[in-house]
Amino acid sequence: MDNIRSSYIYKIGGLYLNVLLKTKRLDLAKQSGSYKFILYDSEFVDSDFSISFSFIEKIKTPPVTPSFSSRSFGENQIPYEWEVFEFKDSFSLVFNVNNNPDIDLAEIKFKLNDKSVNIKLQQRNNNSSRILFDPFFLPLGPILLNYLVHHAGGVMLHSSGVKDNENGYVFTAVSGTGKSTMAGLWQKTGAQIINDDRLVLIPGNDGVMMTNTPMPYYQDVYKESPVTAIFLIKQSPENYLKPLPGAAGVAGLMSNCIQFLYNKKMVQKHLEALTAIAEKSPIYELGFKPDTEITDIIRREFGG
Repeated sequence: MDNIRSSYIYKIGGLYLNVLLKTKRLDLAKQSGSYKFILYDSEFVDSDFSISFSFIEKIKTPPVTPSFSSRSFGENQIPYEWEVFEFKDSFSLVFNVNNNPDIDLAEIKFKLNDKSVNIKLQQRNNNSSRILFDPFFLPLGPILLNYLVHHAGGVMLHSSGVKDNENGYVFTAVSGTGKSTMAGLWQKTGAQIINDDRLVLIPGNDGVMMTNTPMPYYQDVYKESPVTAIFLIKQSPENYLKPLPGAAGVAGLMSNCIQFLYNKKMVQKHLEALTAIAEKSPIYELGFKPDTEITDIIRREFGG
């Protein structure tokens, strides 16, 4: 087994993640989307999970029937295929990395009760050259973070989020509905964008916290904000706000979650997290026109 060559503490989704590189062939890409999520003053930080990376000559599919198989070749999706294998005290994912020039296959072994994740990579060309990489590269990153956030009691949501003074607003919808447009409208009026596409929501004793996640196409730093309200958005000829009762709010959130759940226990925990979020933060249906009038309406409703 390779010795630990280097380690880095990342803060993502409200979690402290200790990333361990166990091979000299891997170096962090300083221009990668997750690079600025590294904490350099982390001497006294206790990590929530330890994530190790190493190379293996050939990844072998476990000799058991997969619990779940998936493929994604939608028009707007990065193509990948993956399978989940369950064991007594762990589960593994094996997937093809079709969009990466250096890595062909990856195996992620989760032992979440031990707070450990072991990731083995199979190099595409099997050479010894050094690879500059992002530990949270697509499609590995979102899948990895999804399971870690789920285990910690949170959810990942297709959404944009902004912090407006002391208020935090989440805008969720399917792709192309206006999440990024809404974030841009708030930015024009002085609010801070937390993220314009993918958020982590974490219910707690004092309410709900939203955080950003690394994006593959640009760099950002870790951001978070308490959540004042959540909006299920749709384009409309008129601006309007309509409160949603608990069940409707939970259903709306669930439809926009990023989730890789594969058994009844996980689905139940996911539903409990969404219910907790809906109980702690009001959910609204929001119709909007693409102008800053909608920011005025929300500010009048919630102050700020």
